[in-house]
Amino acid sequence: MKNVNYLLLLLVLLNSCAKEEDKKTTCDTTSVTYSSTIRSILNDNCMNCHNSGSALGGVVLETHAQVAAYSTSLNDVFYVSLTTATGAKKMPQGGSLTNCDIEKVKTWIEAGAPNN
Repeated sequence: MKNVNYLLLLLVLLNSCAKEEDKKTTCDTTSVTYSSTIRSILNDNCMNCHNSGSALGGVVLETHAQVAAYSTSLNDVFYVSLTTATGAKKMPQGGSLTNCDIEKVKTWIEAGAPNN
């Protein structure tokens, strides 16, 4: 009976690892746009603090121009604050974006942060 319990535990652990791998392979970054992809990420994770009403840290991310001003390269504060890289305060406060959302932001910035 003890061996059966260990086997079940092992299967559960292996299954959870497999599901994590599935998540990594399903991140679609082929059609990242500001209007449908980046805007949605911002609305879900950033707008509570970075809107014109609260402007935490003096940062407002309501328009493409405002976001693009912080996104000219992967070394700029917008991207750096989303990753574990040093040099900026980790955002969003009290959490983090999914790896897929970070990849989408990276793809958008590498494409020149277009207003599309």
